[in-house]
Amino acid sequence: MSCVSLRSAESTSYRVTTAISSTSMPCAKGSRFRGERVAFSTFYSGIFRPRQMRGPAALSLTTAPPKVAGSAPYDDGFDGATEAFVYHYRSPQGTSANAVRAAEADNRALRAAAALNVPVIYFRGIGPGQYAAVAPRL
Repeated sequence: MSCVSLRSAESTSYRVTTAISSTSMPCAKGSRFRGERVAFSTFYSGIFRPRQMRGPAALSLTTAPPKVAGSAPYDDGFDGATEAFVYHYRSPQGTSANAVRAAEADNRALRAAAALNVPVIYFRGIGPGQYAAVAPRL
């Protein structure tokens, strides 16, 4: 299974929030930039790059919360030994050419963030409708 290990740049520190609701969290609302709302994430796709961004890198990742009667659909997590988050690439949501292209585009954005060593926001699912945001400290 393909995955990527993300580490913060040495000069960047991260902070982790307490549990936040998916309906009230900042990523659902986004922020205003140049008179336009820019979302921080979406819950429909784990890898997110808003259309307003320039450059190839992803802005954020969202991990599905564990299911009540099972595990999350991907084996994402935190590796304490390396202090890195492990995030599995997006799989196509079907066999159509469009589904494959969408997954490939998201995965390229994630690889670009790692290659360019830019920080990303990580919304880690911790329970049904609950996320912990791991974000660069500015």
